[in-house]
Amino acid sequence: MKTERIKITPALAREWLQLVPEHQRRLDKKPVEKIATAIRAGQWRENGATFVFDADHCFIDGQHRAQAIVAAERPVWALVVRNVDKSPETFETIDDSKARAIQDFLTVPSANTVAAVARIYWLVDKNYWSKREPKVPIADCLKLTKPRISEISESIRKTHAAGHVVGEGSFMAFLYFYYVYILKHNESETVTAFFERLVDGANLPARSPTNLLRNRCLGVSKMGVNFKLSRTAKRALIIKALNAELQKQSFKKLSWDPGREPFPEFLK
Repeated sequence: MKTERIKITPALAREWLQLVPEHQRRLDKKPVEKIATAIRAGQWRENGATFVFDADHCFIDGQHRAQAIVAAERPVWALVVRNVDKSPETFETIDDSKARAIQDFLTVPSANTVAAVARIYWLVDKNYWSKREPKVPIADCLKLTKPRISEISESIRKTHAAGHVVGEGSFMAFLYFYYVYILKHNESETVTAFFERLVDGANLPARSPTNLLRNRCLGVSKMGVNFKLSRTAKRALIIKALNAELQKQSFKKLSWDPGREPFPEFLK
């Protein structure tokens, strides 16, 4: 690698922006405007942050700062590093003026929801689920989930309405994805019916786990009580209800007591 200090003019920044690779994250205008304002006010400081190029001369770090230099129409001095490893995996580990998130590397519809499902999948796959959740490493998460993006997107589409009913859109999409595509339940029709009946409530017996879950999430009871569930409790009830449907069980009451019960496991 080679590092040098150079004067970056707006014209040079424009040239660099033509070298941004396809796997670069989406541009966010807010940090660009913030940095451009600082440049115009003479507040740009050389703080050691670098503009980075890989071995193929692709511009892999500094997109937002370069855009800000163009917008401010003023040159700045900064460090430039060249000839770093050219793999997308290397790019996914570096930082910029805007903190990176999983969705920044996804060019698909509903990128935020896809990213949320990917994050849950990584936690489950690494056995961190229901424990104290660590910060998900972006590169590792993308490596695990990128081959599954089309399945995740289809799961989001299939569970969109059910997610609104229970107020857990990304978690519902994850459950469909995990049970159908990862655990490969032969009863996938039962899984699909679970999400559909949550929406319309059609022909559900009183003791059906789906019916009981639907009533809890909608705040319905015979006594007119308005239930309020925490996110953890709601997710526990959703898993219990789905598992019960797959095992053809019925309940008089659907409940979860965190003081006496462990968090429900996914039915394997």
